[in-house]
Amino acid sequence: MRKSVLSTITIIATTAVSLVLFRPTEDSTNSTKKDIPSEVKGIVTALEPKITSSSTIDVTPSPSPSTQPSITPTPTIISTQSTQKEQSGLQVQRVSPEPEKKTTTEAGAVTTLSLNNLQKGTLYEVKLPLDISASNLSISWPASSSIPLWTTTLPTSISQLAPLPHDDDMITVELTNHSGLLPFPVGKTLYLYPTQTIAKATISLIAPNAEVNSHKISTTGVYNSNSGASYTSLNIKTRDEWGANPATWDSNTSANIDDPSRLIWYPVYYKASRIVVHHTATGINTTNPAASVRAIYLYHAYTRKWGDIGYNFLIDHNGTIYEGKAGGDETQGYHAFGAANRMSVGISVIGDYSYSAPSSKARSSLVKLMAEKAAFYGFRLKYSDGGTAKWRDISYTVFGHRTSYQWDYDTNSWKVNQTACPGNAFAAILPSLTQEAENYRSANYSSLKKLAQDVDAAFEEPHDQGTIIVRYNVPEDTTEEVMRTFVPAYSGIKSYTISGNTITYKIESGIVIHPYYGDSEYLVVPDNWTGYDGEYATFSIPYEMNGVKDRSKTLLKVFKLDSRVQAADLKHYLQVQEIEPLQNED
Repeated sequence: MRKSVLSTITIIATTAVSLVLFRPTEDSTNSTKKDIPSEVKGIVTALEPKITSSSTIDVTPSPSPSTQPSITPTPTIISTQSTQKEQSGLQVQRVSPEPEKKTTTEAGAVTTLSLNNLQKGTLYEVKLPLDISASNLSISWPASSSIPLWTTTLPTSISQLAPLPHDDDMITVELTNHSGLLPFPVGKTLYLYPTQTIAKATISLIAPNAEVNSHKISTTGVYNSNSGASYTSLNIKTRDEWGANPATWDSNTSANIDDPSRLIWYPVYYKASRIVVHHTATGINTTNPAASVRAIYLYHAYTRKWGDIGYNFLIDHNGTIYEGKAGGDETQGYHAFGAANRMSVGISVIGDYSYSAPSSKARSSLVKLMAEKAAFYGFRLKYSDGGTAKWRDISYTVFGHRTSYQWDYDTNSWKVNQTACPGNAFAAILPSLTQEAENYRSANYSSLKKLAQDVDAAFEEPHDQGTIIVRYNVPEDTTEEVMRTFVPAYSGIKSYTISGNTITYKIESGIVIHPYYGDSEYLVVPDNWTGYDGEYATFSIPYEMNGVKDRSKTLLKVFKLDSRVQAADLKHYLQVQEIEPLQNED
């Protein structure tokens, strides 16, 4: 069972030395996987039936064998055309990395190169292919090896080299360290100095497309095949607009991880009650900010092999907000480590804010995004400056990545995430930004806050809480083909039934098995759930998630806020509303 899931609103930042572009699973050297409790009911099944009038369509993925797909990578060898030269007493060996594979997507391309058998104490001059243009690169090396030194200009002494930046918070299941996104060297040459022999190093060249074939989709009730059910009143660029590949899922596929249509982790949902704030620890593209988002997406999806971008939202220096991880509101992102992911929304501001703060436009957008999400989910904004006690106190709802915590499954205790993210300069202003956002939430969003209260009240009644009926503003004889376009992708929906201009949605607890890595987790958690290891029960007030109820609340709010919807409510209430006029007439 996967242990690191995202569901707090998290603001993440990383330094140039300690990049935090995270892997979504909890695979660390000291975590032990736990199985889903045997009493869990409602294993998810996936069907693709022919749709007829009033038929029920099951839209969730089916468990598939946990075996790894057959993948045969291209053999990689170090170039035999290496040469040696002397530079101020340093022995320099020139090498040309061998092409391993290239993945071309709608967002851009990732070219993977490999270097084998890099010897300790040798300075390697790595000549990158002249025919490849890229904006960024990333270097990976075995987690068992120490961090290599590097530079992009020929050094005259070892003291001029610096340790590669690295994702120090977690490693991948392949036990590989990654440097994060580095600027592509102008001279297409870099220098590596292993401090320990490295059996294999990999270089990923990230080349986001300058432009994409995008189209504007309303962000008020975002329903499209590349996203999920979500609401915002802000002008957020959707995944389709900034160029994410269409998110697709096939639980039985044996497709390679590099297949551009491959969504490795199916969107799963946990009650969001916190925000985690990050920085991307990358440069700022002043001329084409959306290309920076595509570069991060390519790095996360294909270099890190997550299948998607990790953050729930990103903000550029102009204040533009970008939709991140596919799945819509409350989908778990891949931005922090462990249990922090399951209860948070991850927001990352593009740039490195170790020494300077984000722009005023970026700060303003962050304030409004935090305020709106807090109003929508129904919590106040309160900043934590760190400490286990505040992490375990549910009244604290805003964390910098470095003040968030992960659950240690060996010691059954919380430990702080070891990272510099979101950078010292950003972290210094997070308390004031949080208070500004809380003031904004308090003074605005009266209708949204009233709706959240009304929906909460509706779920206090002991009726069927996993069935939502939605009547759309279209004629009753609207074709099923048209009606299906209203159905949100993913969103934790188990099945739906179409009848005229009405769709009945069914939400149930269940699990999903991820075929590439073979792990599994809840699609929607069961009632009274306190974590895979009971970690949320250690909070000062035990934090429980009631999966069907929590997910239905969020979906009902989204439906009620959608201008295309005539009426939406729980099954019981909508049926009562329909028969009341007849009773009055009698």
